[in-house]
Amino acid sequence: MQIWYSFGAYLLTPEGKYSLTQSYNTLLGQYASLRMTDLIWTRFAQPKHRFILWLATQDRLLTKERIKRLTIPVEDGTCCLCEKSIEETHIHLFSTCEWIVKV
Repeated sequence: MQIWYSFGAYLLTPEGKYSLTQSYNTLLGQYASLRMTDLIWTRFAQPKHRFILWLATQDRLLTKERIKRLTIPVEDGTCCLCEKSIEETHIHLFSTCEWIVKV
């Protein structure tokens, strides 16, 4: 099945049936079987990097935002790495922090 939908008609399997699984796999291609755990626990990553990524995906990385959620007082919740006054979250640290992007 090369195209899952063409000109108003669904393409069928060689047996003459429509397969939702086959259509899903055709749309996503190789990314259908990609799991986050496979990326984290690869043997090519160092153990300390694996652990930090695992904490980040579980939302357990001890950022200032999480410390506040644990009802521990924090004086300044902004990111100490970049000069913007943005709250320090794991999403900010791994994607939008200017200091991290430069490194």
